[in-house]
Parts: sequence; C-alpha cells; structure tokens
Amino acid sequence: MTAQKRGSQNLQDVPVSISVIGGNRLDESAFQGVNDAIASMPGITQYDTAQSGGSRITLRGVAPAAAIFSSSSTSAYYLDQMPFSFSRLSITPDASPYDLDRVELLKGPQGTLYGAAALGGVVRILTRNPNLNEFEIKGRAEISETEEGGTNYRGDVALNAPIVPGKLAVRIVAGVQENGGWIDTPVEDDLNDADIKTARVKVGAEPTDRLRIDFSAWYSRDDRDMMDSSLEDRTTPNDVEQPIQTDYDLYGLGIEYDFGNDISLISSSTYMDYFNIGTMQIVPGLPLDFELGPGVPNYLRTELHNELFAQEVRLHSTNAGPWNWSIGGFYRDTDEFRESTGVLGDSSDRLTSQQVAVFGEVTRAFLDGALELTAGLRYFNDDVTLQELTRNEPLEPGEQLQTVDDSFDEVTSRLVLSWYANPDMTLYASFGEGFRSGVLQGTNALEVRPDLPNAEPDVLTNYEIGAKGTTAGGRLRYDFALYYLDWEDVQQSLRFLPTSGGQNVPFTATANAGDASGPGVDLGLDFAVTDSLTLHGSLGWNDLTFDQDIVSPTGEVLFAGGSRLDQSAEWTGNARMNYAFPFGDSGYRGRLSASWSYSDSLDIRNPAGQFAYADSIIKSDASFTLTPPSQNLSFTFFVNNLTDEDGIVAILDEVFPNFDTRLRPRTWGVRMSVVY
Repeated sequence: MTAQKRGSQNLQDVPVSISVIGGNRLDESAFQGVNDAIASMPGITQYDTAQSGGSRITLRGVAPAAAIFSSSSTSAYYLDQMPFSFSRLSITPDASPYDLDRVELLKGPQGTLYGAAALGGVVRILTRNPNLNEFEIKGRAEISETEEGGTNYRGDVALNAPIVPGKLAVRIVAGVQENGGWIDTPVEDDLNDADIKTARVKVGAEPTDRLRIDFSAWYSRDDRDMMDSSLEDRTTPNDVEQPIQTDYDLYGLGIEYDFGNDISLISSSTYMDYFNIGTMQIVPGLPLDFELGPGVPNYLRTELHNELFAQEVRLHSTNAGPWNWSIGGFYRDTDEFRESTGVLGDSSDRLTSQQVAVFGEVTRAFLDGALELTAGLRYFNDDVTLQELTRNEPLEPGEQLQTVDDSFDEVTSRLVLSWYANPDMTLYASFGEGFRSGVLQGTNALEVRPDLPNAEPDVLTNYEIGAKGTTAGGRLRYDFALYYLDWEDVQQSLRFLPTSGGQNVPFTATANAGDASGPGVDLGLDFAVTDSLTLHGSLGWNDLTFDQDIVSPTGEVLFAGGSRLDQSAEWTGNARMNYAFPFGDSGYRGRLSASWSYSDSLDIRNPAGQFAYADSIIKSDASFTLTPPSQNLSFTFFVNNLTDEDGIVAILDEVFPNFDTRLRPRTWGVRMSVVY
C-alpha cells in the first residue's frame, strides 16, 4: 500500500480503515466499470446521476448536497496520483476496470495528505506499471443478454512491451463496450443503450537505479441515448432521446528520484480536459421546442467543460530508523465553463480556481518499532473567481455582467498512535480532519440578493480506534474500526427570498446550514476456510445526523434535528464466496464465485422541503470459470443482478419519478479470457 504517500507498506500496517479490490479479481469479474466495483465495497454508496452523466459517491454517510452546481465532492477521487476533481460538481468518472493493479477505498477524512474534498475518505484507482523486462499480452471478449432488454458486447486488450529491457517499457490498455438498453419509451424499446470507448497508455522508464519516470495518458468516450432512469415497470413516458455525452482526457507525469541519504523526491503532474453535455425532456409527450410558457421550452440542456492542471511535489524519508517524515506542496488550477439552455433560461459562466497547499507528516517510533506516533498538518488556500458570461434576460441600460471573487483558507491536522502488538496485529487510535473549499454564490442569486454571503469551508473531524490483523494460522484476516464524526458548517442547498429586483420568487443557493455528528462502525473479515474455499464479509454502519433543525430562510424545515443527510445510507454490507476445485480428471479447474451487496434506503429532500426516498438495494452476482490445463485460457459464465433487483437506487425529485435511477435487470453472459 502507498496510502500514506511515503513508500510501500503492508496493508495491515496502515493505521486507516481500508478496503481493497485487487486487479486479478477485477479482471475476472463482470463489473462494467470501476464504479460497479466501488459500489460492492462496504461503507460506500455509489450511483449514476440523472444529470451530468457522472456518479455520486458517499463514504460513511458523508454526502454532498447535490450532484452539480452546489459544491465539490465529499470524497476525493484519484486516478493513480492524478486528482479528478471539480470546484462545484460532486460527480466522479467511471474508469475501465481492466488491467488495474487495485482499487483502494480509504475511509475517514484524509485532508492532511489528500487535500480538499477528502471528508468522507478517498477512492484511489491504481493502474499496473509497465514491466521493464517481460513482454505480456492479454485480452478478453464478452457477450451478454439483459432480461427484457438488449444484447451487450465488450472487448478489452492489454499489451506490455519492453523497449529498452530493464530501462524503458510501455503498457497499453484499450476497451470497447456496447451496452444494450432495457428501458422502453412510447416510441422505442431499449432506448438507454450506451457506447463506451476507453484507452490507457503508460510509459515507464528507469534511466538509473535512482530515477523512475512514468508518463500516462487516459482516454474515455461515453455516449448514451439516456441515463438508466425509469418508472417501476422499467418504462419512461419520455418519448425522445435524452442523450448524454461524457468525454475526458487525462495526462500524468510522475517522477521519483532517490537522493541517497534516506531521502526521496516525488513529483506528480496532472492535466485533465473534461466535457459533458446532456439534455432532459421536462414534460413527456410534448416536443422539446414546445413552449411551457412564454419563451420557456420543454427541455433543459447543460454543457460543462472543465480543464485542470495540478502539481504536487513532496520529499519523504526512506530509512527504517525511528524517524520517518514527508513534506510537500500542492498547486491546482481549474477553469470550469457552464452553459445552460432551456426551461431555466439561457445563461453561462466561467469559474476559475487557484489552490495552493503545503503539508507534512512526521512519525516517531518507540519501543523498537512496536509503537509509532504520527502527526500531520496541512495549510490550504483557494482563490476563486466567477465570471458571468451571458444572462437569462437582457441587461438593463447601464447594467453589466457580474464578476465575483473570494479567497478561502483552512488548516487541518492528523494525529495517529499505532501499536504493533505483534507481527499479526495492529491497533491504532487516530484524530483526523477533512475539508472542502468555500463556495461562491452564483451571479443569478446575487442579482436579487446582493447581501448573500459565500459559503465558507466546512470541516469534518473524525475520532477513531481500530484493529486489523490475522489469526487462525493466517487464515482469518480482520479489519475493525469504531469512529465518531463531527461535521461543522455543512454546505447545504437552502431556499432564500430576494431582497431586490422586484421579485418574490424563492431561489436556491449554497450556505453553511449547521452541524452534523454521529458514531459509526466498519468491520471486514476474510476467511480462508480451506485452500479451495474463501469467504469474505463486510459491514458498515453510521449514525451521521444533523445536530439541530436545518431551516431555510424561507421558513421550510429542510432537516429536523436527528435527520440523516440527503442520499446517505445508514447500513451497507457485502459478502463474497470463492470455491476452486478440480473439474474432472483432465487437469481442468473450476471456480465458483458468488457475491452479495446491500445498501440501505436513501432519503432526499429538495430545497423546498419536499421529501422522497429511494429503496434498500440488495444485489447479487454469480459466476463459474473453467480453466484448461494450460491456464492461459479461461471461460466464464456469469449472471449479474441474479435476483433481478428493480428498486430505486437514487431519486432526483419526487415530482419526476421517471428520473429515478435503477439497476440493470438480470443479465447473463459468457466471457473468454486469454493471457500470454
């Protein structure tokens, strides 16, 4: 593990509650994307949104207020060392799960090392490095059928090629995925099909024993005729396509240099170009250009174009002595363009943000390494500017488009006491903080409420004790954490009344609404019953609730004291079984796998105080893999959503049940994998 950003550590030695899915399991699974894998992990809820084509992630109940145009995510998301982040969107991408090294889920605030947005935790998608010495090629082809839906096709290939043996190599991964739809409309069946293309290139070089350079490029194109949103009978009254296109290109450069004298330097550079455009039909059955009112068409179209550059440099110790440390600096420059047309009028703006941070951690070992004390600190500053480009209505004589700006800063800390009681057990107690940057009020809101303050950063503090280790001769591995969360000045969408502009229509803006707190538990067990049979079980529970009534200035009680946050699950859990066995006497091997995941129901309240809820979701998958004696070829027969779970995963609004997000129906298929 590299979760503490100072070299590799054994998972058992990291004093953080962590869930991990290894690359081999990802390759063998029928996960359609990394987010499917994330959703199977305990303590997390993940679902695709009806807007923006992205996914929302909630860790330990720490949920953002809205998917778009509210605030940033409450969970940091990294592709390798590259941050995938926005200033006013809480969505994440969906990467291909093929040929990854692992997916890590770090639970609890990680603000000291990972910066803004790591309140609930961090998701890390880590790819395999190029092998400098060996040629490798592997691939898989898959076909499946969705019940009462279309046919799905998928193909993936990975190639590793040394260019200069021992010095320079390249690893290329590419995939094509065509998902058949399963939601019927009045004019067409199976309309929600998707066409997804992905590619990764990673070049690794070791010119000397002390220098390592990695360049990576990610490419993703995701085109859908509509999102996976429908009524209970898996139909929608929407009678036109509602296309969503999501593209991103991501480039990273990592440099590591060992100075000797137990000091190493790591530099990580990131450039991201993200584009999304989506259309929603407001009233089904009416043409998109039908006017619901004077000049009010029957659609909402949103275009997002975000560019990001980030640079992190850090020094860390590499010695095995009693002192270990790391110190670093971080810079992020983002340019986020938004344009909305349709039912809400036509408007556009550009938000720019320049973030800088310095951070450090130091660890002191005592009692011959049996006891360690770690202390960390991070200072963060964010200069934000919002420029209005076009407005819904014509400007009055002498009126100008607005530009607003502000600066936000925050200091967060971390303190951990670790006790390595024996080689098979780690106990720890920790105090850690996570934070988000502040939020500028939109120019439309400031037109009618010029006195409205910006939302200040919110900070979440976590108090945790945990234990992890192995027992029963190494056959049983456990990970237990008991924690208490204290979230101050939660950024939340509230309704306000105008004070100028001659209108009295409430509007929505982001504000520091109040505080939330509560305890929680994470538990994970892995048991190798025999050399052939392994069992896994995990459970997550939290009671994160608001400490007081959250009341909008317009008078609505949005959250009563003791209420959970929007789209925040109290219980999550999963179980998994793998059984490998000889298949006949010819040298063939069989492997039977089954998994089960549970996510509690999600509440949602819109800013007007209207209440709705999603369902508790139980999803199960099963597969059988047959491997010939050569072991470079395998065939897998799988069934996803075995019980045909059709509940509401997430809800946009009680007024629009046709935008409720649902799981893909029962899908069965076959996959052939080849490795050379």
